[in-house]
Parts: sequence; C-alpha cells; structure tokens
Amino acid sequence: MEFDPRLNKPDYEIKRAYEQALDVINRVKNAEKEYMRNMDNSKWVTNLELRKRPEHYALFLKRLSLESRSLFLFLSTQLPYRALAEAIELDKNRLQKYRQKKYVNNPTELIARLAVYYRTTPQLLENEEVDDSLENHQFYNSGYPKINGVIELISVIENDSRNDYWVRGQVLKIGMYEPLFLRIEYQKGNYLFEFANEKGNLAAFQEILIALKERYECYLGFLNNVFPSKKNVAIVCKRNESTFVFHSNFIKLA
Repeated sequence: MEFDPRLNKPDYEIKRAYEQALDVINRVKNAEKEYMRNMDNSKWVTNLELRKRPEHYALFLKRLSLESRSLFLFLSTQLPYRALAEAIELDKNRLQKYRQKKYVNNPTELIARLAVYYRTTPQLLENEEVDDSLENHQFYNSGYPKINGVIELISVIENDSRNDYWVRGQVLKIGMYEPLFLRIEYQKGNYLFEFANEKGNLAAFQEILIALKERYECYLGFLNNVFPSKKNVAIVCKRNESTFVFHSNFIKLA
C-alpha cells in the first residue's frame, strides 16, 4: 500500500472514509468491499464529511448493495441490539433475527420503525435498486395508533416513559387537514419533532407550533433528509438543560 503523508494527522480517518465513500459512489472496483472492511471504525459509520453533503450521502446509500446498506445504517446508530430495540419499542430478538436474515413475525412493522429511525424509506431496507420516491408508508405501518389533535399528541408523548431515549413514527390528524407524518425523538425529557410530509399544511403546522410553545422552550429549524431534494421542518422542544444530541444536521432558523 502506498504511504499516505496524512497518516499521522488527527482527521486522517475522517478524510479517508469520505474519499472511500466517493469511490463507492463512483463505482470504483472493490470500493464497497474496502469500505465495509473498515466498518468497525466509528469514523467510517458516522462519516461526518459525507453527512455534511446530502447529495453524496444519498448517492452513497443507493450505490451500496442491500446487505451493505442495511449493515451501514444499523451500525450508524452506534447502539447495541437491546438499546436500539428499546428505542423503537420492539423485542430485541426480533431485531436480531431480522439482522441475521431469519424469519420474524410482522416484518413490515419492524422495517417501518427502522425506516423512521434511520430517516429513510422502506425501499432502502428492502430493495437492491432504489429510486428517489418520497414515500411515507413507514408512518402508517409503524404500528402506532393514529392520533387526533395536538392535545392528544402531547398527552401520548409525555406518558411514553419507557426509557430516556426513544423514536416513534406518528400519524397526526388535525381537523380537516391532511394527516401529518411526524418523527418524534425523545432524549431525557426533551423532544425533536420532524415533519416528514412532502407538502405540509401551514395552518396545521402553526397549530402544533403554538401548542408546543405553550409548554416547552422551542427552536425551529430543519434537518437534511436521505433524499437531498427534501428537508424536514423540525422543532426542538426543551424542558430541561440536557444537551440534545442531533444525529443529523439541524439547521436552526433565526
């Protein structure tokens, strides 16, 4: 192997992981195999340089084989089986069996919850070849009952006390408006609401925002989606001083 003069620099692994991801995108021979060989290195699964560039990140996921893509997304959580299973409210054994390609009951629900967690779509977890279809089936299939109104939404999430960290995909119906698809993340008393609709209803969004501001300290922004053409409007709701850790780039609006 040719000596790389950057070897002793602190950002060497970050730069190398990004360059290797570009090789995967450009379908360089054996690039995927080389990338997966380094997946025990956290800098290769978080790949900060890649995630700063939504277009490259989306292409990277699409270029990976289904098996490599599934492994990359799973390891990117940096959570053990039990912690991830608890976060999406599933039995750990179901998740392990799915990862081991064994039979699991109701795989549609499992895949839907993983898709919500990963901020992706079921097709990326099921198909070798994927396109840029902005589907929201995962919210309907995640197994959570549909919620009617903001008051019920707040009641449900504040009573969801299974642990200090969870993610759920929720369908919210407000009056006569079209259903809203929410990815809700809870961290030690604080919340992140993401609106995953391709086209949202401004009046329904304003109703939610007003209700949340009455209870929490709120910050409005948006997050990059796995599809570079789309960004999710997001609201961070703080009830305490715990730092909210973002697993995607949150761009705060002024």
